[in-house]
Amino acid sequence: MKKIISVLMMLVWLVPTYAQQTRVINGKVRAFNDLPVAGIKVIATKAQSAVNTDSLGNFSIVCLTTDCITIKSECFKKASININQKTSDTLNVKLITKPNEKSVDMAIGYGYLKEEDRTQAVESLKKGPDYSTYSSVYAIIKSNFTGVEIRQDGCVITRSTATIYGDPCAAFVVNGSIVDSIDYLSPGDIKEISLIKDGTAAIYGARSANGVFIINTH
Repeated sequence: MKKIISVLMMLVWLVPTYAQQTRVINGKVRAFNDLPVAGIKVIATKAQSAVNTDSLGNFSIVCLTTDCITIKSECFKKASININQKTSDTLNVKLITKPNEKSVDMAIGYGYLKEEDRTQAVESLKKGPDYSTYSSVYAIIKSNFTGVEIRQDGCVITRSTATIYGDPCAAFVVNGSIVDSIDYLSPGDIKEISLIKDGTAAIYGARSANGVFIINTH
């Protein structure tokens, strides 16, 4: 009898503890600069919950306090957002597509975009992405590149451990020049941002072993 009571007491203790480990994340998913993406699946990996975005690209999902929100579809690159105590309850996610009109046709064919959005979507491909809505250049990196860690000192880590050089931070190349920091960059000034790693980045020296972010401004 005592054993049964002990088990029941443990279950009573675990229920509120588990409840405290969950949270609700709201967000909006866009693509082609600022077009809402409808009907796309949003998954909380650890909580094993999933929802679809509504006609305005909005979603609301229950996840654990430490989780990973994953968004993937047939015509967009997978986006992953790590959830922790510092993560905002509201996410703005911009999906990346292949830079051609076929990606627009696929997005419309799968119902992610409306037919009347075709012209705007095609025009956005010509203009390139609009980063002006992001709060910082680090927010751009966090939203568009999976598996990165950003430290408070501005170090961006693209691998889980330091390299043989000891410094785990990626290098930054802005308009063709290596820079020590990108704190001064305004999101609205950024035209293109990409990440190169491994052998391709070797031309930038020892720090390239941790990856190199290539940034071009307007």
